[in-house]
Amino acid sequence: DNWKKIWKYTYFYSQFETTKLSEIENTISVFPNPAKNFLWISMEQPMSMKMIKVYTSNGIKVLDKTIYKNKIDVSSLEKGIYFIEILLDNKLYKSKFVKSL
Repeated sequence: DNWKKIWKYTYFYSQFETTKLSEIENTISVFPNPAKNFLWISMEQPMSMKMIKVYTSNGIKVLDKTIYKNKIDVSSLEKGIYFIEILLDNKLYKSKFVKSL
């Protein structure tokens, strides 16, 4: 099972150009950090649709959806460290955030 997950993960990333949020701070930001109920995505240029994936620190996907607004409901997530991926225009942006109670 772990090898299947690693293969899917590797295959997915090979399809897109990956950029860390720290490399494009003027273009996109994720806040607040830590987040309690909602996580906001701020972008320099407006985008109407974003693919969002959120993973636990153990690599378990807990959120996978298309959003049309810049607000993500994270209230159902448990307290902890998470990784977020945002797919825009065939570019994959990654960041880390903390979910607080």
